[in-house]
Amino acid sequence: MRQIIVLKNGVNENGTQWVNYAFWLTVPVAARVALPSFVSQVPSATAAEITALQNGSVVEEIRQSIFTNTASVQNQSISDYNTRQAFWNSQSGFINYSGVYYDGTWH
Repeated sequence: MRQIIVLKNGVNENGTQWVNYAFWLTVPVAARVALPSFVSQVPSATAAEITALQNGSVVEEIRQSIFTNTASVQNQSISDYNTRQAFWNSQSGFINYSGVYYDGTWH
């Protein structure tokens, strides 16, 4: 499964560059919540990737970075990804309530 996906990039007026990217992070079993109607921001997501996002085994986080050269954005995005993955790895007892709702019964 892909981990860091660049969505869009461009140049600011001051010459710095920006990039929008998605992280696909693995979620521990105890923290998984199925979101069957989840729509990824990654237009090239495969059927298997969408299934993982919808069944809660992977979570998508969208990020933006400002950088001056390609090496700096690559290094920073990898560092940020590893930090976020470490967070998710520590959530074995965490229950993800994203997408949960109440209509007389909790879903």
